[in-house]
Amino acid sequence: MGADLYIRSINDKFKAETDPKFYALCAERDAFPYGDKRREPVQERINACMDEMYSRPVSEVGYFRDSYNSSDLLWFLGLSWWEDIGKLQNKKTGDLTVATGIPKFLKMVERREPPLSIEDYAEKQGVKFEHDTPQEWVHYFMEKQRSLVEFLELALTLKENIRASL
Repeated sequence: MGADLYIRSINDKFKAETDPKFYALCAERDAFPYGDKRREPVQERINACMDEMYSRPVSEVGYFRDSYNSSDLLWFLGLSWWEDIGKLQNKKTGDLTVATGIPKFLKMVERREPPLSIEDYAEKQGVKFEHDTPQEWVHYFMEKQRSLVEFLELALTLKENIRASL
């Protein structure tokens, strides 16, 4: 579960380019019954395909995702997808519009500082720093915030509403 944001013109082009390979791999995997060991290497190729697809910059993919878990950027920033961003959606379409929703959202996140230290946030979320350091978590959130701001600015530059599935 998570919030999914799309700039349709970019995302449609991206999907037209990547979907055929992705769905061909899925069909290859699905030709084998569940539990069949032959599915595993194909699934590994599917995972690698997805990693390659979604490691591209938001300007190439037209997509931003924020999972509803401890890696949730908005939670880290003290915001809520439902309470804060949901109010900005167009009531009929669910879009974040160029006229109002996107500029307000951008203002909320572009320079926002987290209300808690990374250690306090991790404790609140039940995260133990076993494999990552607090500094790595801070870097992760800073990069994700930069990516979201880039995504919102791109939509404004293109004068294109954002499809928001919260």
